[in-house]
Amino acid sequence: MPLNQTSKCVLYGRLKIPSFLLNWSVSVTIVRGQTVNQTLNVEINTAAVIPCSIAKYDYPGWSGQPPTTNGGFTPYNWDRSSSFFTSLTNQARLSWAANNRELVLSNVIRQDEGKYQCVVNGGGAWTVQLNVFGIVTFVSFFVAKHKLNLNDDTFTSTMTFLR
Repeated sequence: MPLNQTSKCVLYGRLKIPSFLLNWSVSVTIVRGQTVNQTLNVEINTAAVIPCSIAKYDYPGWSGQPPTTNGGFTPYNWDRSSSFFTSLTNQARLSWAANNRELVLSNVIRQDEGKYQCVVNGGGAWTVQLNVFGIVTFVSFFVAKHKLNLNDDTFTSTMTFLR
């Protein structure tokens, strides 16, 4: 039966599912468009504690950067599992916060910037946008030449920066 606007639908949460599908074993994947629930600004080389405000149990399923080839999230662990996947490039920098729900990403680097998502079985998903910022510091050396003209009260200053 093709799905069209006249198909009888059943309201399942916020999702309308055609009633003929309810009698079948169907796997439905819902892509929410990665709505950001929270934004977290973190300084480079510090630890980011990424919250999962919907978690009602320890070790929710986390995923995040780098994005997969289709633009999705890279999975970090199975739901309710405290172990992170060993194939992750950032695995050594991942840990759990004391409440076993928040994800801790240590020594944040510029490439960590992006979306992170925790998924709770039966509770939905919580997406956090991680923004990484850095403070640029530099030291400059320069030679200054000043000239004061007493006849017309003018002052001239020339600075040459040394590289």
